[in-house]
Amino acid sequence: MNHASGQSCSPLTETIGTVVTVSTVNQLKAAINQANASGGNMTILIADGTYQIASPSWFPYITASNVIIRSLSGQRDAVVLTGGGMRPTASTEDIFLIAGANITIADMTLGECGNHAIQTTGSNADGLRIHNLRIYNTYEQMIKGASGPGGDGADNGVVECCLFEYTAGIGPQYYIGGIDIHQGRNWLVRDNTFKNIRSPDASLAEHAIHFWEGSADAIVERNIIIHCDRGIGFGLGSSTNSGGIIRNNFVYTSRDVGIGLESSPNSKILNNTVYTTNYFNSIEYRFATTTGVEIINNLTNKNIAARNGASGTKSNNIENAQSSWFIDPEQGDLHLSEKFSPIVNQGLSLSDVTDDIDGQTRPNESGPDIGADEWYPIQLKTSIILQGAYDPTLHMMNNKLFSQIPLTSPYAEEPLTIDDLPTATVDWVLIQLRANDGTSVIKNKSALLLTDGRLIDPANHDEILVFDISAGRYYLVIQHRNHLSVMSSVTLPLSSTTIVDYDFTTGPDKFFGIGGAVQLQSDQWGLWAGNGNGKDDCFINIIDYEVWFLSAQNGQSGYLHTDYNLDGQVTSMDYVLWFNNEYYGATSQVP
Repeated sequence: MNHASGQSCSPLTETIGTVVTVSTVNQLKAAINQANASGGNMTILIADGTYQIASPSWFPYITASNVIIRSLSGQRDAVVLTGGGMRPTASTEDIFLIAGANITIADMTLGECGNHAIQTTGSNADGLRIHNLRIYNTYEQMIKGASGPGGDGADNGVVECCLFEYTAGIGPQYYIGGIDIHQGRNWLVRDNTFKNIRSPDASLAEHAIHFWEGSADAIVERNIIIHCDRGIGFGLGSSTNSGGIIRNNFVYTSRDVGIGLESSPNSKILNNTVYTTNYFNSIEYRFATTTGVEIINNLTNKNIAARNGASGTKSNNIENAQSSWFIDPEQGDLHLSEKFSPIVNQGLSLSDVTDDIDGQTRPNESGPDIGADEWYPIQLKTSIILQGAYDPTLHMMNNKLFSQIPLTSPYAEEPLTIDDLPTATVDWVLIQLRANDGTSVIKNKSALLLTDGRLIDPANHDEILVFDISAGRYYLVIQHRNHLSVMSSVTLPLSSTTIVDYDFTTGPDKFFGIGGAVQLQSDQWGLWAGNGNGKDDCFINIIDYEVWFLSAQNGQSGYLHTDYNLDGQVTSMDYVLWFNNEYYGATSQVP
């Protein structure tokens, strides 16, 4: 699934103060001790490798401030810090316990420990930044924000671009969660993915993201939650939260509520998409102390409900979404599968919501959409060569047919009419986007082929081709009226945020199947010419000769299927193309 965030999820590059590079467990321990002894202002860079750094007898306890700890390579899967395994321990086993301010942990993997991957303790741990981590298989909550001796917790934390997961598809016990913050104020949780935070027994796991015990004013945005017992929670029972915004999240829960407010006044739930199974509410707000809440522009498949005396504003939500409305709900991909008129442009404009889950600007059209996904058409660029028009001396196609090319596309699938043609036009082609089965056509588009191989939009002559369908993986098929069709060798991840540039001309690996394209020169590949009886035929055979023979016998010229070399005349040169390709056994590999 595409999840292009609204800010950078790239590896960090910054350093502060003294810079130390480590490559062994002992060196890492020594560097942490050095940072604590010196009071901080230090960067620790960890070389690629696996480090069993935590045990019940010793684990990294950071009391200094202004410390960056990150991988040297920037590859989070290449640096792995572990404890002794995901099991109960007699005493604490955290990968990191943070008691200093302005600590950054970035670009590595943490897991297999008896308690938490990262725990903060007290208000001294303000300003924690957790960036681009993979956190997996912890015996308790993955990130724990605990209050200190004075009853205060860490404030102004940031958790971004991380993956939280249990690799077995379920957790080891019920007392687990993703991010669990007590008495934390002004946190930002964005652009993370949470998977399989599920209890193995009747008791529910804690939320993927949870702020309570006096927390306030967190912003939780652009996260994807997949197959977790519970999604996002502010407050719990009589334990309070105040304020905060939950916006632009995809939430798929398997046992309980997707988003819940409990004893959480003045909180906002805006433009989320929530798909709930095995529970009756997708979003709920509970208890009389929950007042002044705003629940607006959310897209859910179950109810949005007030319970136990809660009150607030509920407006402009859709509560009956069907699974078919989304790309793949069970995998957490809640992007819209189609441009649904009850959703697109039907949201209220909110000053708190200016983008969507992919970081795209709202609104795209006349108004914002309901849910986390703002509808944008997908985009791509592509290039092909038609064998018949190719000039090997120029390394490009000719446009000898230009004066004969009609202003209306010859393809019934999209018979588009335009006002003029660019002078470099070779011919019309038809583009198809197909589903993963390779046969189901999702979208057709007529396009113009230029002499350099680029396909352009006939309306605006732009090489960025726009398709009004949802982001996803599609096969790309190119059809021509007298050349054999071709298809991309793989499905392409098409979206509105990243433009795929698929160049068929560079090699046989670009084409589906074996023998589906012709080698024109050492570095140039193209579509087989000589298919005179229609683009849907998969073979060059005697029928193509017979239709050519009738045209040649009558001395025909113009815009004809039997003009295989696209020069406007039906001659023996077209026959030579057909003969060579038929002799070779040219066949389209498109299903």
